[in-house]
Amino acid sequence: SWTQRAVRVRRGCHELGRGTCRFLDVGPREVLVHRCTGNGSSVLLVHNLCGSPRHLVVPLEPGTEPEDLL
Repeated sequence: SWTQRAVRVRRGCHELGRGTCRFLDVGPREVLVHRCTGNGSSVLLVHNLCGSPRHLVVPLEPGTEPEDLL
């Protein structure tokens, strides 16, 4: 299930529990974006709190490739 996958991802991402968290302003107020960094790596989390899809541009550091964890 989606919930089981989310729990596995959370347990496998040490940045989420032990890293530093920074919220990013990416535009739409109903989209929450934050980056957790620790041990030389980062996890970017995007939460759409609206009932419909939203378009946004998230700045990435040079040389990074996004990966969908879920």
